[in-house]
Amino acid sequence: MNEKKNVYKFTVYETPLSVNHYTGQNRGRTYVKPEALAFKAMVAQCAPLPYPVLVGDVFVRLDIVRKANRGDVDNFSKLCLDSLKGIAYEDDRQVKELHLSIRTVDKHNPSVTFTVMLLKDFDNPY
Repeated sequence: MNEKKNVYKFTVYETPLSVNHYTGQNRGRTYVKPEALAFKAMVAQCAPLPYPVLVGDVFVRLDIVRKANRGDVDNFSKLCLDSLKGIAYEDDRQVKELHLSIRTVDKHNPSVTFTVMLLKDFDNPY
């Protein structure tokens, strides 16, 4: 956590699965796919310690670099937000403002940069 601005920021060098590929069905039961579990584990590994686990309403920014120009921007947020549970906040219900950006495609260097802070500390320019 950057103490000066109360910003928790880190990068994971992988593209998250789309919400359409996050879960699967088997005999009528929904399960989280192994690839999604692997992404969540990668987030936990890349997140700097100590985890802040913020209490209260939070702002989240996701800057995503995809492997290919496929998928809607909003479909990538679900796995990212779920991955931050227990790391940046207690539950994704705390997310009251979310900014998503996908500006580039780089098949050799996909990534997600996570930025999280308490909403009260976010200086909204709008």
